Amino acid sequence: MNPAGHVGGGRFRGSLRARDPAPPRRSGGGQGSAPCSLWPAPGPSAAGGPPAGPRPAVPGRACAGPRQPFEKRGAGINGKRKDSDSKRVNVNEMIRAPQVRVISDTGGQLGILTAREALAAAREAELDLVEVAPEADPPVCRIMDFGRYKYQQSKKASESRRKAVTVEIKEVKFRPKTAEHDYQFKVRNILKFLAEKNKIKVSLTFRGREITHANLGQELMQRVLKDVAEQGAPEQMPRLEGRAIVMILSPKS
Repeated sequence: MNPAGHVGGGRFRGSLRARDPAPPRRSGGGQGSAPCSLWPAPGPSAAGGPPAGPRPAVPGRACAGPRQPFEKRGAGINGKRKDSDSKRVNVNEMIRAPQVRVISDTGGQLGILTAREALAAAREAELDLVEVAPEADPPVCRIMDFGRYKYQQSKKASESRRKAVTVEIKEVKFRPKTAEHDYQFKVRNILKFLAEKNKIKVSLTFRGREITHANLGQELMQRVLKDVAEQGAPEQMPRLEGRAIVMILSPKS
């Protein structure tokens, strides 16, 4: 016979099969986690098969517990209303206040009425009852054509956006050794930006030992100020910031 532990002749013997069994896996998550209790207790299955015990947990993953309910509709994080809800206008039956202060379509005061009476007055005029000041006590409502009111509001918003002036800050860079042709080209760009009502950041950067001749950079900046004086004015005078001289120009009104 072969000695214990010897492998030969296609046979296994001895200690190769005498290993200790593997330790059982945890039924829950990491250290100290409890097993999942969302599944029913062990018991015989309906089909007569093996008992339907608890669902085995994934190793290394704790039981997540029941799914949490969704947030209330209409409320965002921390219970705050969404912007779309805050901009909503209550019209006709959407008005929930028991009493409202009513303004007629001609601008006259109808006094404080119940919501039902105010809605009846609006229907009699074949118009809508619109809540224009919901924060007031009582809320203020006006009898008007709501479709026309929405059109006027959108028209005013588009008009204000069209009239809004967008000011951009352009940047033009110089060097202490900028050639004359490049200098004239950059000055023409500055004048073009000023004509478009934009601000310009003029910077002059020094490299290496050029910083020892910072007076040359100041002279160049003063020359730029003189050449654009008809269309621009200095909002920030030339000053040294690190290894650069920076100046801000704004268009003359």
